[in-house]
Amino acid sequence: MTEQKRYSGINASPGIAIGPVVKFTRERIVVNKQNINADEVDHEYRRLNMALRRTRRDLRSIQEMIARRVGDNYAEMVEAQLLSLNDEAVIEEVRTRIKDQRENAEYAFQQVLAGYREQLENSDNMYIRDRASDIYDVKQRVLRHLLTRDGGLLEDVEEPSILVTRELNPSDMIMRDRSKVIGLVSETGGRASHMAILARAMQIPAVVGVDNLLDQLGDEGSIIVDGYHGVVLTNPDQETKEQFRGELQHIREFEESLYTHKNLPAETKDGYRITLSSNIGLPGELENVHKAGSEGIGLYRTEYLYLVKNTFPTEEEQFGEYRQIAESVAPDPVIFRSFDLGGDKISASMEIEGFKESNPFLGYRAIRICLDNPELFKTQLRAIYRASAFGNIKLMFPMISALEEVMQVKEFIREVWEELDSQGTDYNKDIEIGTLIEIPSAALIADSLAEELDFFSIGTNDLIQYALAVDRGNDRVSFLYKNLHPSVLKLITMTIEAGHSHDIWVGMCGEMAADPLVIPLLLGLGLDELSVSPIVLPKIKEIVRELDREKCQHLAERVLDFKTEADIERYLRQFMQEHLPEQMNL
Repeated sequence: MTEQKRYSGINASPGIAIGPVVKFTRERIVVNKQNINADEVDHEYRRLNMALRRTRRDLRSIQEMIARRVGDNYAEMVEAQLLSLNDEAVIEEVRTRIKDQRENAEYAFQQVLAGYREQLENSDNMYIRDRASDIYDVKQRVLRHLLTRDGGLLEDVEEPSILVTRELNPSDMIMRDRSKVIGLVSETGGRASHMAILARAMQIPAVVGVDNLLDQLGDEGSIIVDGYHGVVLTNPDQETKEQFRGELQHIREFEESLYTHKNLPAETKDGYRITLSSNIGLPGELENVHKAGSEGIGLYRTEYLYLVKNTFPTEEEQFGEYRQIAESVAPDPVIFRSFDLGGDKISASMEIEGFKESNPFLGYRAIRICLDNPELFKTQLRAIYRASAFGNIKLMFPMISALEEVMQVKEFIREVWEELDSQGTDYNKDIEIGTLIEIPSAALIADSLAEELDFFSIGTNDLIQYALAVDRGNDRVSFLYKNLHPSVLKLITMTIEAGHSHDIWVGMCGEMAADPLVIPLLLGLGLDELSVSPIVLPKIKEIVRELDREKCQHLAERVLDFKTEADIERYLRQFMQEHLPEQMNL
């Protein structure tokens, strides 16, 4: 009997699936270089143009199908592929190779697109790395038209199965019968990949980033996909299958019970109430926000508008989306975070100097790009302030490290007010503005920042990374990334105390806010708001409602005296085991 094996990846879409395997691998297209004569150049141009036209037609059909099945918002993800086909710089580079180097069209196109894809794959940012598969899909489609090959579609999925593939494109997913694909596993991609986004929209359990799984799969009778924990089990025995079926049933019953209480407040037993809101970056996630009983949106990642198109959206495009979001959650608030784009996210077509750098996470990104490009920044500010006439909007800025940056931001806001006033445009001048506290320097000067702002939102993902000098994406040092490190807790405490001393509210929108083990500590420290993924929000609310604030305060006082992360975690586990043992077992 084949041995049961466990593989770890990234939890891309929640759920558990148990079923037979269908391995999907596309035919590898081999393109040979052919030297052409000068009189053949125009013929290669025509072949290239024909392939581009047919690929655009294919992608538009896919876009329409996605819109019909899961909504217009998700169809926008195909836009980036269409734009790459219309990128004059890319196409001109291909034409130049055909003319100057006398290369056949398919070889020239493959070389240019391969170079572009390599740049994306080498990015330090997961969003950009995940866009590499879009370029690969475009390349394969154009080459198939040039070589008159078929697409190698999934014609053989005849029974409910788990699809295992190296990478999957939106078309591969959207053209399948949902009842036949019960789970997805991919060797590549991340949570921001289009496959992952569609899997969540279609409610298909998915795990991505499982290295070299295809090569290790034999004739498995079935596999288990655990989209909650990012785990894949091959050749599970009957006992393991029953265990996961029981776990899935338990989770479903638990989640159903949580959603029945969605309209209850996030309030402790002794009457301490906090705000529980959602982190999202796509309009298509609004349904989950409403379903979870969220009190608005505590973090809306506006850079999605750029990432799906690889170009900065116009003021009207931004206004339309911001208005839609604000109206959808009104009267609850939505906090728009200004573009949090890193230097590695800026394409050459943006004409912004300095976007190539060795360490974009410590370089030209977020508010630094915005302050350095006034028109880009003011375009977004105008769109947000215009949308403020249609809902309860707040605005916050990422990667603030100094008071001077806040003062510059406020000056740009005043300029936008003057422009809107001169145009007679309706807007709310009094929307709250705040900042993410995600750089240690901002936490250290939080007292000064609080004098100029209306709120803080602690972004723990970057705060921990910067405070501990740890790249959590680096396997060699990721074990040093500790959200309970005493220094991190001191920075959080300092921020909360500074905010409250100036009568402004303090929230948290990083992953730490969604960690059940840490919730009692965060309540004890005095956070006013937690913003988490809508998927986990009901569970966090349930934990809050089962706690006693006074006991949490005593817990926080004790924790802040500990000197090591291990001691802190041990104490928190003891507290949870004593007061909420059932939560520790889910």
